Amino acid sequence: PGQAPPIAVADDTAPVVTAVVERNRGGPIPFLISGTRFVPLAFTIFNAILFAICAYLMHIRDRREMAIRAHATA
Repeated sequence: PGQAPPIAVADDTAPVVTAVVERNRGGPIPFLISGTRFVPLAFTIFNAILFAICAYLMHIRDRREMAIRAHATA
């Protein structure tokens, strides 16, 4: 305890061990919901819909306001 671990030494007589590691990329369509890319996609779509609704409601509000102002000045 309190000292550095010993330096690793390669054993030339040991058999070679190979490991193949594959990255999880989110799965094909049947596994889309459990995939790693579904949550960001759902978040993006939800926020885009919310933004479109808010923009449309503000557009309706502005049209009503312009109509009221046009009627008041006429």
